[in-house]
Amino acid sequence: MKLNLRFRNLAKSTRIKALTIGIVLIGALGLVLGASDLLTELKSAIGRMILQRMFVESATDLHIVQGSRTVLFTTWQELHGVRIEENGGLKEFAIKMFGKPMFMPMLFPKSYIGGSKAGVPMLMHTHTDRPSSGHEGRYAMPEDVWLWWFDITTNELRPLLEGDGNLVFPFAFNLLNGQFPIYRWYTPETYADGITTIPILVSVDNSSWTEIPSFWKSPEIGRGMIQLGEGSYVTLEIDNSGESLYLSHDGVEVISYVTELIGVTPNTRWVFFTRASGIDESRSQSLWVYDVELREPGMILEKFAGEEFRVTQDSKSFGFLVTHPYDDSRFWGGWHHARKIVAVYLYDLEGHLLEHIDLENADRGAILGSMYDWDPSTRIIAYHHPPHIFVRSLNGDLIGKIEVEDEKESERMDRIIESKRKQLDGS
Repeated sequence: MKLNLRFRNLAKSTRIKALTIGIVLIGALGLVLGASDLLTELKSAIGRMILQRMFVESATDLHIVQGSRTVLFTTWQELHGVRIEENGGLKEFAIKMFGKPMFMPMLFPKSYIGGSKAGVPMLMHTHTDRPSSGHEGRYAMPEDVWLWWFDITTNELRPLLEGDGNLVFPFAFNLLNGQFPIYRWYTPETYADGITTIPILVSVDNSSWTEIPSFWKSPEIGRGMIQLGEGSYVTLEIDNSGESLYLSHDGVEVISYVTELIGVTPNTRWVFFTRASGIDESRSQSLWVYDVELREPGMILEKFAGEEFRVTQDSKSFGFLVTHPYDDSRFWGGWHHARKIVAVYLYDLEGHLLEHIDLENADRGAILGSMYDWDPSTRIIAYHHPPHIFVRSLNGDLIGKIEVEDEKESERMDRIIESKRKQLDGS
């Protein structure tokens, strides 16, 4: 099971990177605030600007709810939403939140495809005063992990499920009949016996959940899980050698050397996945589509290196972004690195190029983002260029921009600085 554990460690390392860096930043800030010779610097505009850029003006995640003209983004303690109005403008709307207060940034699923309900699930880590349960080492996580649901028709954010360990999204999944899959990475009770993966189905309507019957031999849930109907799934399994994954339809092997599930059409007819010619994942990958009804896989792109894979709401085409690294000496807030978004590609389900949109325009300038998402159906792209969230049409026209400011975090920073100033003045 070497491959299984390696994949899980890789996925987990990726998902906790943001939290780890956030904790390091907070710890470093505490050291700065505790040093009297540096407190004077905090009184200066430079000190305040650094704090603003690190915490207050930095978005932590960005997501477009597919087909909705709605862009969601998070800051350190708040969820924000903006919509494209009928007249083409951009307007931020208030979000009604129920349940526990926020503590750490929320994580959106990265390959979520809309379904029968209008909304999006998200994960959030909340503060706990409980002592650690003894999970030491590289992959230790906060105790309380909450699964939330945002309803875009009512603008309500409400908790669905509290996890006593780690709740993790499959890389690609779908919402079907008001339910979506998620899995527990481990629980305190099972941790002593090794990492345990427990796939579950969560109901959006009543927050109930049920374990998914494990009819497969050894599912690699983290690499994607697609619902097809009652008790029917496409997922990945590990072969007998423990060194390769294969595509599985209700426990039956379809094709080997699969690396990830990356999406599904809203009608659940076509499932997309990437594949390598051997076990060496560093080699170039190809893009494949699986016809659920005919149970036939087929390659559609021989080489695939795109980002933010998305499908249209009519289930007839798909697309992705192409980005390049961007070497920028300016400070980019948060832990994200700047990328230059250079192109959008749209294909039909047979792999014929429908549209290639060049986003590098001499008149408009480069589109740079530390985070980005797009929607081929509403033809918009959103990206975070601190301190703003920009929303453009795919042809490059600016629809609007929203300045990122975490009001709660700003107030907290002000209180911390003022408290330290008083302590310094009184010493």
